Amino acid sequence: MQELLQEQEIHGENQNSHNITGSSSNPFKIKITIDIKRPTTSGYTNDISMLVGGQTDGSIFANSEIDVKSGTIGRILGGSIGVDRTISGYPSNTFIGATKISVSGGTVGELYGASLGRQKSDVYFYGTIEINISGGTITQAIYGAGGGGTTGYHTSSTDPYKANYGYGVETYTKIKITGGYIDGNVYGGGYGYSEYLNYNTIANDGGALYGDSYIEISGGEVNGNIYGAGKGYSGYRQKTSLAQMIGETHIEISGTAIIKDVYGAGEGVRTTRI
Repeated sequence: MQELLQEQEIHGENQNSHNITGSSSNPFKIKITIDIKRPTTSGYTNDISMLVGGQTDGSIFANSEIDVKSGTIGRILGGSIGVDRTISGYPSNTFIGATKISVSGGTVGELYGASLGRQKSDVYFYGTIEINISGGTITQAIYGAGGGGTTGYHTSSTDPYKANYGYGVETYTKIKITGGYIDGNVYGGGYGYSEYLNYNTIANDGGALYGDSYIEISGGEVNGNIYGAGKGYSGYRQKTSLAQMIGETHIEISGTAIIKDVYGAGEGVRTTRI
């Protein structure tokens, strides 16, 4: 058995699967329901610190659903969170498939539809993203795409494996708000920042969305602004492709929704010239 393990695993890489779960013809099916009737936060801030729809190590073909009915969650990722591992000839931290996040109750800190960069700049998401908020509270921002990770296919993407894993995969973000309270901004795109990355480790297009975004708000309250695209980060302003979006934005506001300002594009960074 020990010899078999040594043959199949070198520095944390499975030599058969190359740390890839599922396939395009047989994606991994994920269904997560959070309905915590009694708080479990004794000594902790949240019932769940981070809820990840994808993987924390390796790539995955998946259809992921997250349904939050109650409880407190620090952060939700519809995609994966990266890890510092290089797999020669294969992607290390790529999510391919679809993710759907529904919040009808409880409290969520921060919500990302796609993946979050961590340790390295090789976090990529290809597929469709749907976020439905009908109740509960989001105490920070909602991002349709990822944080420090890149979402969607484009020839200018930094993903060296985009042609094999991203080409032809339909990618978009859809955010629908019919109720609840969001104490922050709503972005159709991503965020060009992750606290797990620095200037040298974040990709030049970290937080980018290569695809369309759709935001529909007919109820609830957003104590913040609506942006069709993403959010830049002033600390990395030299990286001009951070949180860029190549695609169309669609925003529809109706009903009893309470919001602040609405912007068709993204939130850039402020530069002072002297």
